[in-house]
Amino acid sequence: MKSLKNTKTMENLMKAFAGESQARTRYNFYASVANKEGYRQIEAIFNETADNEKEHAKRFYKFLLEGLNGELPASIMINADYPVAYGNTLDNLKAAAAGENEEWTKLYPEFAKVAKEEGFDEIAAAFTKIAEVEQRHEARYKKLAENIENNKVFNKDEKVLWKCRNCGYVHEGNSAPENVRHVLIQKHFSKCWQKIINLCILKFILSLKYISSVAKTSKSGNFTRICFCILRTKKFLTS
Repeated sequence: MKSLKNTKTMENLMKAFAGESQARTRYNFYASVANKEGYRQIEAIFNETADNEKEHAKRFYKFLLEGLNGELPASIMINADYPVAYGNTLDNLKAAAAGENEEWTKLYPEFAKVAKEEGFDEIAAAFTKIAEVEQRHEARYKKLAENIENNKVFNKDEKVLWKCRNCGYVHEGNSAPENVRHVLIQKHFSKCWQKIINLCILKFILSLKYISSVAKTSKSGNFTRICFCILRTKKFLTS
């Protein structure tokens, strides 16, 4: 790749890198909000999209590293606006959709045009392809926001398959079940483990009594009997 130094494309790559990096962090924040509000699917989508943005940022950063021809470290001054938005999940979805829209309708098409004019065809193609991804991101965010507004997150007009993201249980119906009753929850597992622990303690106490009784009946210095006793105890504890 020819040098990016003193080109508009260098600045645009830095703007894109900063924008994607910030979007990734915001989406991770939004995922936490969705989790607290009970929207586990939306949480997963925010985190998945955050990973997508990380890869976009990595691509732009690699172009910068290649185009600066080893003249590192470097400092690139940029002048750009970045969104600050944080609220409930509906607010966050709308803010995220707006950010994605700006990227694919305005920023990246313009960046691709400039890169093409400056002779960076590969970079221009990357901006164009990533813009297509951002368009799909916007569409998905808008649909999720629409579902919340119309109470369609956990309710549908027709029967669909609902899958529990925790245990994998699949339910068919118009609405998602509030819980999966037949699946063991954490407290049931805790009770099972407590029974095992109690049984181990009981075996240990009985083994001590067994050793004590053998020691009393054996002659002093009877090493063989004591060893046999220990082996029997080990077998008892592991049974």
